[in-house]
Amino acid sequence: MEISAADGSVLAELAERRKVAIGERQEEFTLPGPYKSRLGIRVRNIARTELEEIDRDARREAAKANQPEMGGIWAQCDILVRACVELLVRDTPDGKWRVLGGEHPVRFDDRLAQGLQFSWTSPRDAVRVVFGEDLNLETFVAIYEAWQRNLDAYVDAQLREAAQGNS
Repeated sequence: MEISAADGSVLAELAERRKVAIGERQEEFTLPGPYKSRLGIRVRNIARTELEEIDRDARREAAKANQPEMGGIWAQCDILVRACVELLVRDTPDGKWRVLGGEHPVRFDDRLAQGLQFSWTSPRDAVRVVFGEDLNLETFVAIYEAWQRNLDAYVDAQLREAAQGNS
């Protein structure tokens, strides 16, 4: 059974509303690893299709490099590079977050490598240095993905409430 053109346009409008509502969301997290409690990250939501594309591309790249076992780790690094709006720091472990780099936010880039004094060849290197161990990275990406799932549920509930209020 096919969807009528009228129903298709309504669904397209609702899908666009949902995309806008989710796309505006950001969250701050403390990063685990050697800089725990002093280094944080502000992330944005990434669409499920984009996450799947990141994963597929990283695994393909790892296979081409004869390192297929690194595909998952590379994908997790790439997800955080793409999701990172800016890195955050605080002067004391309990202090208030501020944007690293001020008006020119630092992400997983060469400025972070210079500041933390490590050599790098890619944003993946920066992610792996910041997290220290792959287990920290895996755990954090799981937390990020859980936030996204909760965000999806929250936005869906908000859109339902708005629709009921308009009927």
